[in-house]
Amino acid sequence: MAGCVRVTAAGMLVLVPAAAWAQASPRAVELPTIEVVESSPLSPADLDRDKVPANVQSLSAPDFDHAKSPDLLQAIAQHLPGVTLSDQTGNPFQLDLNYRGFTASPVLGTPQGIADYQNGVRINEVFGDTVNWDLIPEMAIRRMTLVPNNPLVHFQLATAQAASKTIPAAKASLNKALALKPDYLPAELLLASLELDAGRNSEALKIAQQIQKQYPSSADGVALQGNILMAEKQFAAALKAYERAWEIRKSGLLAARMHQALSAAGNTKEADDRLLQWLKDQPNDLAARDYLAANYAQAGRNKQAIEQYELALLSDPKNIRALNDLAWLYQQEKDPRALATAEQAYQLKGDNPQGMDTLGWILVEQGNAARGLPLLQKAAEMAPASTEIKYHLAVAFAKSGDNA
Repeated sequence: MAGCVRVTAAGMLVLVPAAAWAQASPRAVELPTIEVVESSPLSPADLDRDKVPANVQSLSAPDFDHAKSPDLLQAIAQHLPGVTLSDQTGNPFQLDLNYRGFTASPVLGTPQGIADYQNGVRINEVFGDTVNWDLIPEMAIRRMTLVPNNPLVHFQLATAQAASKTIPAAKASLNKALALKPDYLPAELLLASLELDAGRNSEALKIAQQIQKQYPSSADGVALQGNILMAEKQFAAALKAYERAWEIRKSGLLAARMHQALSAAGNTKEADDRLLQWLKDQPNDLAARDYLAANYAQAGRNKQAIEQYELALLSDPKNIRALNDLAWLYQQEKDPRALATAEQAYQLKGDNPQGMDTLGWILVEQGNAARGLPLLQKAAEMAPASTEIKYHLAVAFAKSGDNA
């Protein structure tokens, strides 16, 4: 079956039909239907190119005939104005495709700015966002479309940059996304989060207020304002903001946020009562239940934490985090189920350093340092920054008589 490669540079598409406008008049003049099209992070494959507010260019199967061009990239460069190829590595078999300052390259480390989709599936590699042009089957291409002006590309790039802690670059990418689509909510929320992390609360607040104007029926802007007030330790005001967001849309995340605000203000009982009521109404909200269990554990309220983790495991018996934390709490409470629970978590995910640490430490505390020590050594290798694992390893060495 013929395939379709959609190459998207800084733009994807959506058709937003508007209702027909009609104006009452004595002569009952009926105005024609008006269709409004704007850029958005969606890309319906059946959208007509004449409805896209950008310079869309397309190639069909005959354009990739080897009698006209030797390969895919050469065909694209020959037929699409604005597209150029570069050879930064000196390897003619690893060419970069450039379009209006954006690049799609097979070379790891090259800043990527073009998202490539094949039959609706993004084919940029997960590691490095690179594009392996050789893996695109030219013989199966029915149509290739180049679509500019996509805020999603900049947002995805910003997400990767934020994860790698290159914050100035992430902000620059988000600003580019918002220049293309000023009300692009995911970009606004991420930018506000970066501003908040940097302590620029006033800038984050401006974004929150802007979101509230753009999306008055959404809880996101109001909840964001609550996060900002929490950062400023205005707990009562933060609670009011979360409650306003709650009136718009109830969610486990907001229930947890209100619990945080009430707890920070010293109203622990009311905080617990509200969140427990939410969990009674929504027993399958595992994220909210995990939050409450972790909160109990952090406060040293082990029995309440155990109860919540046990309830979580009734809904999700393979919840590795719940199993691991529950094993740890069992061990602290001298519950004989600790070792079996830790073993269960380890069997589900044997390469998890936290699981290795929990199982190894329980084995050491129960007198089986011979088996626990190798687990703790492996955990320390996988998580070298964890001081807790290092402490457990040192104790294990001491109990085993090894002073390494």
